[in-house]
Amino acid sequence: MNFESIENQENNNAIIEETLKTREELDLKLAELNNASNEEEQQNILREINELKESLKEMNEILKKELIKRAKKKAEEIRGDKEAIQKEDSTYVLRELSEDEKYYVRCGVAENPNTPIEVLKKLSKDKDSSVRYRVAENPNTPIEILRKLSEDESRDVRCEVAENPNTPIEVLKKLSKDKDSSVRYRVAENPNTPIEILRKLSEDEDDVVRCGVAENPNTPIDILKKLSEDEDDVVRCEVAENPNTPIDILKKLSEDEDDIVRCEAVHNPSYFSGEKYPSDNLLKSIRKFLNK
Repeated sequence: MNFESIENQENNNAIIEETLKTREELDLKLAELNNASNEEEQQNILREINELKESLKEMNEILKKELIKRAKKKAEEIRGDKEAIQKEDSTYVLRELSEDEKYYVRCGVAENPNTPIEVLKKLSKDKDSSVRYRVAENPNTPIEILRKLSEDESRDVRCEVAENPNTPIEVLKKLSKDKDSSVRYRVAENPNTPIEILRKLSEDEDDVVRCGVAENPNTPIDILKKLSEDEDDVVRCEVAENPNTPIDILKKLSEDEDDIVRCEAVHNPSYFSGEKYPSDNLLKSIRKFLNK
């Protein structure tokens, strides 16, 4: 068979068909080998098997070259289209795009859920922090890469690791002590953060971090109660918005000195729990808020 002529054909259906046919022949020869009656017959079949394997190897190389050629062409066509890059599902095309000189192209590859792990690993070491940031937020980024990115010099990258649902507990624990409050805030709001870490963060000196704890859906009631008395009105507001805040805390917050806290408390769906009509406290809070 003339492989070179096939390689130059516009359509590669012929080589694909030949590859399938060769594989079928190889399967048949392997079956014959098991049923060979003597050593001479075995040697003849083994020789034919080796020839078929070499043919497959050569055809696979031709197909691979063609795939790479087409991948380069498509990569060039879509490199300026962010949405197309994010939706691309060809491993070959994504590999080509990951080598692009433009950082925004590499960013598109880094956040694509179809990007293979080896490409994500390479992009996690990209010189541009924006690219590493996208790798850190990708839901398919493996734990070992997230663990490495948790030590990144960029605060934004560490923030995304702290927010990623796949980040392991030991990494969240380490990031809960990060020098940057933005990183600690992301840990505080992560629904996978263990209660013991949330308890510690609820005492953080930065009100932004305490806000993260107050809005976390898994924050225990005793911590919500303590934060409902926080000196910062934004923290109390987050407690008032938390869907798990119990009615007794919400009623207390509905009488808070801050207008927004009172408003958020009475708008919390749990506020009407067990009540058919608005309470007097609710009506008073609404009137007071409207008259401001």
